[in-house]
Amino acid sequence: MSAVKEARYNVLKPYLGKVQHAIGSINSPMQCMMKGICAQCLCKHVDAESGKEYFVYSCYNQDQDLDKVDFPHLNARLRQNSVQEKLSNLWLDYLLLKQQA
Repeated sequence: MSAVKEARYNVLKPYLGKVQHAIGSINSPMQCMMKGICAQCLCKHVDAESGKEYFVYSCYNQDQDLDKVDFPHLNARLRQNSVQEKLSNLWLDYLLLKQQA
């Protein structure tokens, strides 16, 4: 979605004319699905006009304004769960192998 955001203002600009409002699906973690309980899905937004930063729970709404999403921050949040996901996969593989033996 970050590439789409950038393309709207660069490569696609001649085809889009005046850049319109864009909504994109933000694939952030959705652990609890309880809209603001676990905070794994916090997504930083930045208002372009005021520069004000604020956070939204993306499990509440995965479709967000592309011009407000701070994509470097989102990338860092997604990488934060990488180690945990890898360990969980290794543990599951171990349990499945143990069950087959």
